[in-house]
Amino acid sequence: MDDVLAAARDWRRRGVPFGLATVVSSTAGGVTAPGDLLAVDPSGGVRSGIPAGCAAGSLR
Repeated sequence: MDDVLAAARDWRRRGVPFGLATVVSSTAGGVTAPGDLLAVDPSGGVRSGIPAGCAAGSLR
């Protein structure tokens, strides 16, 4: 999570627009948990505490 927030702070400081998502709930057996973060910049650069397989379909 610290990597995600550090990236968001850096993008904000440099004036780069970005999106920040927070997991608010997950189903039993899920590998993500409430509070997990994902940040994405306009070029598709992703910083995430969410496993790539879980987020890949959502980023298309």
